[in-house]
Amino acid sequence: MEGNNNFDGATLKDGFAGERKYLKGFLAKMKLIFLLYPERYQEDEAKVIYVISRFYGNAMNWAATLIDNQDPCLNNYDTFVEKLKAFYGDNDESFVANQMLRRIKQRNIGGASGYILEFNKYADVSTWNEQAKMDAFMEGLNDQVANRILEMFPGPRNLSSMQTIASRIDSRLATHRHLSNQSRNFSNNRRNNRSNIPKKNNYSKNNYHGPLSKEEKERRKKENLCLYCGSSKHKLNDCPKRKQKTQRILILLCQFLQQSLNLVTIKVNLINLLLNLNSPLNLQQTS
Repeated sequence: MEGNNNFDGATLKDGFAGERKYLKGFLAKMKLIFLLYPERYQEDEAKVIYVISRFYGNAMNWAATLIDNQDPCLNNYDTFVEKLKAFYGDNDESFVANQMLRRIKQRNIGGASGYILEFNKYADVSTWNEQAKMDAFMEGLNDQVANRILEMFPGPRNLSSMQTIASRIDSRLATHRHLSNQSRNFSNNRRNNRSNIPKKNNYSKNNYHGPLSKEEKERRKKENLCLYCGSSKHKLNDCPKRKQKTQRILILLCQFLQQSLNLVTIKVNLINLLLNLNSPLNLQQTS
């Protein structure tokens, strides 16, 4: 494994020249190398020598001064890193991180996973204690997620567990919203499909048999529709609805005439009866 060590062939771009914004990433890379090869970098002095071997430019000039002065930090890796950060690190990094933890909000980022990543980016360099970070994290969560966590008893004991719970709750809420939208869309589609089904009488709006307006008459003539019922299947003279109505009217008229005739017959019979009662012959017989 050591024979294939790609780090030994690193170029200048893998090193550090003194630019502040690259210091954090450079130290993280060094830490990974030490984890990969613990047997090679057991001693602090070996770690310091390897880190300095990756310096160039201004950073190398800074390290050369330490070497010339035989600075004690060369024998202690943690002290060396602290001195390196003090010289090339961002002195305001912690202050900026503390301010950002107050400002980060999930609603401005989206899902809980993205919010957690952004929050931890500043929480790692913040000077706040665990409880202060938990309070800030809760403050930035969406209300639905935060309320669910507040309802838990006992609540999360540390920031890591709180973030895990928040991620799960946010995922379930997102799934619920997705299913609700699907159900709503399905209902809307069913409603739209029903409205698109042709009606049994597709000219129902024309079934008004009262007096037509001038515009309606012109429209029916132009579209070659029946002037009585509005159908496109026949003309006015052949309209079955009109014939049915005419037949009903004739039947009602006949019934009315029959009733009238019956009344006339009854009246005639009454008159005849009265005449017979008042005749002289009947009067004589009565006397």
